[in-house]
Amino acid sequence: MSKKAAMLNGLFCSILFSVVFTFEAGLLQGHIDWPTIPVQILFGTVVGFVICTVIPCAHWGEQLGAKFAKPGSILFKIIMFSTLLLVMLTLMCPIITIFVVCVLNKAPFAAIASIPALYGTFIPFFVTGVLLLLVVGDAIMALAIKCAKE
Repeated sequence: MSKKAAMLNGLFCSILFSVVFTFEAGLLQGHIDWPTIPVQILFGTVVGFVICTVIPCAHWGEQLGAKFAKPGSILFKIIMFSTLLLVMLTLMCPIITIFVVCVLNKAPFAAIASIPALYGTFIPFFVTGVLLLLVVGDAIMALAIKCAKE
């Protein structure tokens, strides 16, 4: 896959995860803050895209998956997606939480109190992300390759 296709794949995945995780976080908290949804989705997309562009976590996932399974197999995909999501969520959970608490909710001191709970959404997001990528990951990659005109 070319660099352009890889970047498009990262962008498409960032958009998908941002939308899904924003609503999932709201459901996990017991309420969805509708007025801030567009900003949360946009911010999540930008942060996710920057992370996947700067850190080669998809490449790491491919390498790790190839050590334990045949490329293209379900086990390979689970290992690859798990690696990708571990890196992404480890960075995104605190960044997004601090942004939402400090900027959108205008409560900077509450961000300090929320530090222990930063990773409360990690496991639900991880499970959702792996399942989502198993279902639509190949289609997203095919779309990225098509848009890159490879």
